[in-house]
Amino acid sequence: MEKLVGTGKVRAIGVSNHSVQYLEELLPQATIIPAVNQIENHPSLPQQEIVDFCKSKGIHITAYSPLGSTGSPLFTAKP
Repeated sequence: MEKLVGTGKVRAIGVSNHSVQYLEELLPQATIIPAVNQIENHPSLPQQEIVDFCKSKGIHITAYSPLGSTGSPLFTAKP
């Protein structure tokens, strides 16, 4: 993937579902820091540790399922 950035075919590389442990293993070997880490992140699963770690490394977080999965209490919560 890093070679593709050099060709101009892609502008950035991202990862998905990488925990702090995985990122700590990846970053010393990578020549390009991932631009984004896509994780499940919502009020019922805030994952603050990985959010803070990524912020400290300049890696943006993209949340999938920001309201939780189907049947999540967030869908039935009353204001």
